[in-house]
Amino acid sequence: MWKKCFLALISITLVGLGYRTAYSQLINRGLKSYINYGWTDFQNYPENQPVFPKFDYLGNFLLKGFDVFTWEEYRTLSPNEGSVIVKGRMFQDWLRRLVIANDTFGGVGVRFAIGGGMRTTFTPLTLDLTRLNGVRFDLASDRHQFTAIYSRVSDPLKLDYKQSFSKDWVVRKNEGVFLLGGHWESKFLRDHFTIGATFVNMYRFDSLLKLRDNSLRGVAIRNAIPDTIVVRFTDDSPEDGIGGAAVYNICAVAQVQAGDKVISMRIEPEKILKSPGVITHRNYLEASGQYHVGILEVPVSITYYFPMPKNTVQVEFKALVANDYRISIRQSHHFTIIEGSKEKTVTVSEVPLRGEWPYYPFFVIRRAKGNVRDMSNKGFVRFSYGMLTGLTTMGLNMELNLIGFHLKGEYNRNFCYFQYPVKKGDRSKWTDAAYFLTVTKDINPFMVGAEIFSIGSKYNTYHQNGPFWYFNDERQIPWQYRGITGYNNRYPLVDDNDDNDIWPDNWVDEWNIYTPDSFIRQDAAGIFPGLDKNKDQFPDYNVNNNNIPDWDEPFLQYFVDPVEFQYGADYNNNFIVDAFEDDLLPQYPYYKDEKGQHFFVTFRPLSYLKFTTGSVDIHQIAGGGINKMTYGTINIDYRVRGRGKIWFEHKVKRVRDNIPNDWWEFVLQEGGGAVGRANYIHTRFRDRLVMKNSLVHRGYLEVKYHPIRDLNIINSVRYEFNSMLASEFSDGTSQPEDKIDFIGLVCKADYKFQYKNFTIMPRIKNYWYRWSRKSLNKPYVNKNVLIPILRADYRVTRNTFIKLGMQGFPLLKNRVWNWVNKDYSYKEQDFIILVNNITYYQGYKVAWEIGWQHTYRDYEGPGLGDDNFSKFFIRVHSGVSAIY
Repeated sequence: MWKKCFLALISITLVGLGYRTAYSQLINRGLKSYINYGWTDFQNYPENQPVFPKFDYLGNFLLKGFDVFTWEEYRTLSPNEGSVIVKGRMFQDWLRRLVIANDTFGGVGVRFAIGGGMRTTFTPLTLDLTRLNGVRFDLASDRHQFTAIYSRVSDPLKLDYKQSFSKDWVVRKNEGVFLLGGHWESKFLRDHFTIGATFVNMYRFDSLLKLRDNSLRGVAIRNAIPDTIVVRFTDDSPEDGIGGAAVYNICAVAQVQAGDKVISMRIEPEKILKSPGVITHRNYLEASGQYHVGILEVPVSITYYFPMPKNTVQVEFKALVANDYRISIRQSHHFTIIEGSKEKTVTVSEVPLRGEWPYYPFFVIRRAKGNVRDMSNKGFVRFSYGMLTGLTTMGLNMELNLIGFHLKGEYNRNFCYFQYPVKKGDRSKWTDAAYFLTVTKDINPFMVGAEIFSIGSKYNTYHQNGPFWYFNDERQIPWQYRGITGYNNRYPLVDDNDDNDIWPDNWVDEWNIYTPDSFIRQDAAGIFPGLDKNKDQFPDYNVNNNNIPDWDEPFLQYFVDPVEFQYGADYNNNFIVDAFEDDLLPQYPYYKDEKGQHFFVTFRPLSYLKFTTGSVDIHQIAGGGINKMTYGTINIDYRVRGRGKIWFEHKVKRVRDNIPNDWWEFVLQEGGGAVGRANYIHTRFRDRLVMKNSLVHRGYLEVKYHPIRDLNIINSVRYEFNSMLASEFSDGTSQPEDKIDFIGLVCKADYKFQYKNFTIMPRIKNYWYRWSRKSLNKPYVNKNVLIPILRADYRVTRNTFIKLGMQGFPLLKNRVWNWVNKDYSYKEQDFIILVNNITYYQGYKVAWEIGWQHTYRDYEGPGLGDDNFSKFFIRVHSGVSAIY
């Protein structure tokens, strides 16, 4: 028996030697090990955070983390979408829409960024974007810099920064518009000379076409074959009302595909529409001036409708025209969409009704050079039709600082590519240039300077009067016009950002991607152009980042004066300081369709005194207007050590300016009531051209005085007197002798008294301004404002304060006297008390305040509602700071 047991034991031992993993044969799937976190960090399953191993396309392990961003372009993956962008939810939740990778090698720094709002600037005339949504690559050494960008601007996948998302976001498209570009700069001559080059391109792509068919000129849109092409003639200077478009005849020649051949076919207009105001002469039609549709002024127009033969691949128009003409063009077509389970044929219209889509408005294809009125430019104009498929801007820039000379300039050429919207459609293009050069030279005690510039009327990096990127499906659009949303997208290369903040002035807020109709033309900070001395990207007179300028808010209005009191250069002669002008135009250094020069000499006999004289000569290239000005200036900047300073400037200028420069302002809609008080409307103001022939005196005086410590007395006055000379102008208009005057006065004083933990700060301010016109016999604006304020702070601890503010008192109320419309005069009292604390914790700075505010405003007008409300508030702010 024992022998059998011994043999069994030997057999089990041999099996164990032969199979070292014999235990894996057991049914038991393993016991879980004991876990102890005494010396190791706590680890758990990813759960809410999708943290998993990530590998490259070759199977190599990269890291343990989460997916952030994916961009894939297929040519072609038909019928599936070929342009795919994915932004993981961690791109939004953790990384706040910006990812940066960087490295250095051999003295060269490299940075690669993906973001949803990257400020990107190449040069002022080529690319200046406030919020690039895409990919950016930067490379820099001591003397060389290079930047490249890439973006699907038509569908960049915008995320709502106000919310966190619980899923990844994907946008797949078969067609759209790409933006790509690069800028290089290098320094030479011991860094005295800088030269750069720029290339920027936008082009339409179609992922259902092969790679070789998707060039930088772009491809035509699918399913947009024209049924009709519409040509419209209008007056290029409708404001003068004379010498507009004279149209003798127009015809079209179409190239039609017939089998293997292309035949020419002459096309006559099937219909001619004449708006009110068209004049019929013996052998031509004339469209001059404007007519009214409700409150709108619409240019008089002559419109021709040309039916397009089937299988057309090209169409060229030939028109015999004269005088100051503007030719615009558009198309009509049909396409099919799916609504539910049914097909629906959609007709493209010129101007959509509310909620109807799509539409394709006119864009300008030709303009007369100058403002001709005597038929001297009569001749044939030829142009082809096509939809915009690509846009390219390229150029050079330079800067030189050497032996007292400072030169800066750039030259750029812009190309717009068009294609008749069929697969084999004929291509056409237009091109224009823009340049400027500035030079200054110090020759003590003189400084001389000059600038020359030109921006062509067809130079196109912005949508102003330019062509459109058309789509047959909806896009996330960054703009609206008069409340209309549609299919004609406009992607600027140079933003309109007059206030230099984090939002372009015409941008739909990124969080508002589902309800674009609610867009109002103002951004998070409001469009308040002006100085930003502290460079925080918010105007200095809207420090609390709301839609109300600080000059109209209690307590804040002590520090800020209304825009009428701001002083600075006004080279476009519309009474608005150039730095404070909101004009709905790209932020070019000069206006489009203008060329000219400016020369000046400055003489500084004393450190605080200088004299300047200069001359400006500007002509519109296509518009025909002029801006000619000679001026002289005296400037005093005198400082009294420890007591204050005096700053004074007086400028006299002789002006002949008939170029209109309209502007926009947020205007307070008065009427009383808590809601009406903060109701600011973005309002357009017309340039009435009151300096067509004028002698203007303008200036500013500011005196700051500190007689004793902590007492500040500040007085300033701004004035502008425009003497309009009786004149007869070449366009047949005239102006009588007249005078327009503005004067504004600000007086204010403040004192700070401190005793132990108490700080008491009385303040008082009074400002008055008046606009008057000699021909009206009385002022049309006459307003005075008195602002008495008492501020007091009590320091409870190092980081906690009790703060009190009163503006207006029982016997000395905050007063506004409106002597033109006395109903809008009012008395006001504001009271606020709050507790404020600032805490530093783990690298964060947290500021919170809790308090109560009461406002009472009593209008003198019996029909106006008064303000009488209280507000309790708790606010908390957080930011990154040093660790304490």
